[in-house]
Amino acid sequence: LPISVAVRVASCLWPPVTAAACYASLLLELAVAMADGIEEPLEEEEMEEGDPQPPAPDPPGPAERSGHVAVTDGRHMIVWGGHKNAPVRGLYDFYLPRDEIWIYNMETGIWKKQITKGELPPSMSGSCAACVNKAVFLLGGHHARGNTNEFYMLDLSCEDSFLEWSRIDCKGVPPSAKDKLGVWVYKNRL
Repeated sequence: LPISVAVRVASCLWPPVTAAACYASLLLELAVAMADGIEEPLEEEEMEEGDPQPPAPDPPGPAERSGHVAVTDGRHMIVWGGHKNAPVRGLYDFYLPRDEIWIYNMETGIWKKQITKGELPPSMSGSCAACVNKAVFLLGGHHARGNTNEFYMLDLSCEDSFLEWSRIDCKGVPPSAKDKLGVWVYKNRL
C-alpha cells in the first residue's frame, strides 16, 4: 500500500468512524492514485510554491468531443461546443469551453484555436448550426439547466481579432426548446 493510504488506515481508527465510510474513502484514494499512475500522491504541503509550472502547450487540434457542431464556410471548418468524457475520479461528461472555437483551414490542413467574446451561448451539446455569409448561426441544444431554444450568431468576418457572438431575438413563435436538432441552408437562407 502507498504510505498515504496506510496513514489513512491508521486515521480511521480514531475518532471512531464506520468501517464502510473508512473503506470507501480508502478505495477512492487508492483508485485515484492508481488511475493517475502515481504510486504516492503528493500532499499539498509537499509541493513547493516556487516550483514553476510551464504552461501546457495547445494541442494541435480540438479535444475529442461528442454533441458538438461543425460547419463550413467553404474554406474552413468551424467546430464549437459539445461534451467530453473525463476519466478523472470516475467517468463523467463535462461541457467544453463556450468561448473557444476551433477553425480548420482545409487548404493548409492546420487547426487554429480562437477565443470568442460577446454574448456567449452557454456551454452546450446537441445544438445545430449552419454557416451563411461569413456567420455561424447556432440554435438550441442542451446545457446544465436543460434544453434551450436560444439563437446565436458568430461573426466570422473579423479573422485577425476576437470573433464576437451575439444573441438573436427572433420574431414570431420560436421553436420549442430541444437538443439534437438539425438546420440547413437553402438559397442562402436558414
